[in-house]
Amino acid sequence: VQKSWPTTPNNKREIIHKNTTFKTKIQTAKQTGQIKAKLLKRTNLKKKALKLLA
Repeated sequence: VQKSWPTTPNNKREIIHKNTTFKTKIQTAKQTGQIKAKLLKRTNLKKKALKLLA
């Protein structure tokens, strides 16, 4: 029985590499999302403060 692709160490490494890059992409996306949320909160607070001052 022949497998569709040989399970060489190099192939496994590639798969692991793909998984890790995907995970890091998700992590960075989450981090940027959090930063954006913080910035949005800050700008909203500033707008509210300006409205109160005006």
